[in-house]
Amino acid sequence: TQLQGTRLEAAHGIHRFLRCLQEFVDPGGALQKPVARLGQGDAASDALKQRLASAGYQHYEISNWARPGYPCRHNLTYWECREYLGLGAGAHSYLNGLRFADAASPGQYLALVEESWREAQTGNGRTPMRLVVSGETVTPELAMSDALILGLRLVAGVSLSGFRERFGSVLMEAFGGRLAEPLELGLLEMADAKQRLQRLFEL
Repeated sequence: TQLQGTRLEAAHGIHRFLRCLQEFVDPGGALQKPVARLGQGDAASDALKQRLASAGYQHYEISNWARPGYPCRHNLTYWECREYLGLGAGAHSYLNGLRFADAASPGQYLALVEESWREAQTGNGRTPMRLVVSGETVTPELAMSDALILGLRLVAGVSLSGFRERFGSVLMEAFGGRLAEPLELGLLEMADAKQRLQRLFEL
């Protein structure tokens, strides 16, 4: 396929991080022919991985590759369940055990910011966050589930000791019943002398 002849050399010294996604294309759609030229299925995926590896990229997440030392810190914030603050219309945040989202419409967002500002001028100095329109409390159980699911996106997997240090719980005791089948089917494995849970399947 043409994919095997793709000149990744052109990216040398320019792109330190690459995201490679497999898109699903509607039969007969405008993108069908261009995408078909790149090849499809496992053979195309394997060819791409070989090309990236030979070009010096490391596969560190399901769809992300990077030069050594240059993984995308923005994405790792999500996969490692660290806190982040989003600003602007449609932005999402995760702070102090809360996940919340701002109004998606730019017009509505600006109107709510103005409303919050006016209330702050006439109130006790506190600024109400009218622009936040939805949210949820991340319970300890949900936080552990997020850490497992998102951590398995990473090639390195989930550290059992890191999980225990963060949550005070043993991962295999918290999720052992639900992990037994994927472990038995070979979709997951215990690596590093059973100190790390890793994903063996590709998405």
